Amino acid sequence: MFTMRSKPLLAILALIVALFIAGCATANRNYHGITLDEASFDFGSAKLTPAGIARVNEYAARISTQKDLRIAIVGHSDHIGSEAANMALSLKRAEAARDQLVKAGLNPANIHVRSVGSSEPLVKCNETNRQALIKCLGPNRRVEIFTNQAY
Repeated sequence: MFTMRSKPLLAILALIVALFIAGCATANRNYHGITLDEASFDFGSAKLTPAGIARVNEYAARISTQKDLRIAIVGHSDHIGSEAANMALSLKRAEAARDQLVKAGLNPANIHVRSVGSSEPLVKCNETNRQALIKCLGPNRRVEIFTNQAY
């Protein structure tokens, strides 16, 4: 039998279960994509390298037959430089990926671009040598492209 003291505990337990189920539903969405890593852009540049262009074109070819396709592109940077410069650079990189997808035949109306600058790093580095730091932070300089459907 439940007492008045157990009702708040049951409510908390129900909330935890509901959050767990919601988290599972979010995790199981059909989102797929690619990451353009530091080989796709030179340090400090928003211009796609030949390898980056090839990667975007290959991805566009795989997803081009999908109906009702929505694409999200998120630009990232490392923390070298000012926050404003990193936001601008990561946005320009995301826009370069979008522009290449459009050149490959995808509908620009279905593509959403945003920048997060250096706020979502994959690695943290303690190198004091600038070149070593730039190399170490490479994984943070990326563009992620997500679609809402499998290909």
